[in-house]
Amino acid sequence: VEYSRLSRINAGSMVILDDWFRMVFPLLAERRARVALIEKQNIPYGYAQYTKSWHMMELRCRENAFAGLDLLHASGCRKIALLSCYVLSSRRHPVLLAYREWGEAHGMPEMVFELPGWNEDKLPPPRAAIMEFYRRHGFDGILLGYGYFNTSGTIQACLGVPDAIRVFGFDFSRSTVPLLEHFPCSCAPHERMGYDAVALLADHPGSGRSVSYY
Repeated sequence: VEYSRLSRINAGSMVILDDWFRMVFPLLAERRARVALIEKQNIPYGYAQYTKSWHMMELRCRENAFAGLDLLHASGCRKIALLSCYVLSSRRHPVLLAYREWGEAHGMPEMVFELPGWNEDKLPPPRAAIMEFYRRHGFDGILLGYGYFNTSGTIQACLGVPDAIRVFGFDFSRSTVPLLEHFPCSCAPHERMGYDAVALLADHPGSGRSVSYY
């Protein structure tokens, strides 16, 4: 973070950010800026103290993950794997928690594969490793977390799994989905959230904390 470029932020400033930029939370709190924080109900330990007066715009990760798992289950899947970034390295990843909760309720074994993170986003999915993971577990469905799948063809071919495996994409970006053949996925309403964040800060100066869900 280049803090020198944030030197103009003061109590009259309006800031929109997501929890990727948690390192600037102390600065924004110290300057008493008005903030709309877009987050996934997973603020890391030690940072929530700075957000007590901010407007929170929360993605319903649990409900959205449940919807994807329910869809796969209704399609006949009984062994559903979770493939996503940071699900194991994050302390309390909301999608992982939802996946485990749903799996326990449905008597489903846990199968989690962590995809490469953002620093490696130019690399294709590790197809050989995913195929070996499939051979070990024999899953019939995949709850697929957001990632960069800049390729053509089917999502199954991109991941290196048999065509019969059903895939539901969770928290995808509309910029990546059109490059692949159609498969069911959910997209966070980022445009709506951005519009709402601007309107919230501009139209209600000095108002108290609020929480919106998406």
